[in-house]
Amino acid sequence: MVDSALLNYIESNNIEHYIGRKTSDVVSFKIGGVADLIVYPNSIYQLCEILIRLGDERKVVLGNGTNCYFSDKGYHGSVIVTKRIDDAWTVDNRVIAFCGASLTALSKIAHASSLTGLEFAYGIPGSLGGAVAMNASAFGGEMSNLVKSSTVFDIGRDEIREISQSEHLFERKSSVFRRGGIYLLKSELLLQRGNKDEILSKMNNNLEKRSQTQPLSLPNAGSVFVRPKNGYASQMIDMC
Repeated sequence: MVDSALLNYIESNNIEHYIGRKTSDVVSFKIGGVADLIVYPNSIYQLCEILIRLGDERKVVLGNGTNCYFSDKGYHGSVIVTKRIDDAWTVDNRVIAFCGASLTALSKIAHASSLTGLEFAYGIPGSLGGAVAMNASAFGGEMSNLVKSSTVFDIGRDEIREISQSEHLFERKSSVFRRGGIYLLKSELLLQRGNKDEILSKMNNNLEKRSQTQPLSLPNAGSVFVRPKNGYASQMIDMC
């Protein structure tokens, strides 16, 4: 049952939403049962307002819904999808983006401004929010090396505030956002000036590697295994 006051807020602000819709619509694996509510806020302020109104009710915030899935039995709670909150731009040698911006789009924006450092993210199917939360990495690059600061909603303090790079508590495939209670709204990525042709070449090479190793034409979530320090997950699976 969706709270009537929350539903009234969503409808009065013309926010796209669905009641009793399958979660397979919002995850790249294309599996999962029915959720009580799936809602697509259009701004960070709507996102914060929805989180506040949900209170202690069960909820999850997703971007592009990669590297996650729901049970076929369904999800008794609300799914908040941030992909409408996707503005991004460059200032000098920085890329500033909201949580729902896709990594591929950010890679293209960086390339257009001759900024290097995001080539590894080209082709990763996720969004900025998920990438920062799990410290996404590929081809020798990772988000923790780029994030300068982030704007977050601290639901416990009921405030929007900025956190520094060190406050992200980055670890391998983890960050402060994995602990709950703090939601990423926007991040500032610090890149370096580079050669535009060389940047594009790296991007295309990375995408080609992905196409050779991942079923990009089928429902999937990209690479889902944490790479062992001295090998590859595929090698270990074959050995088993």
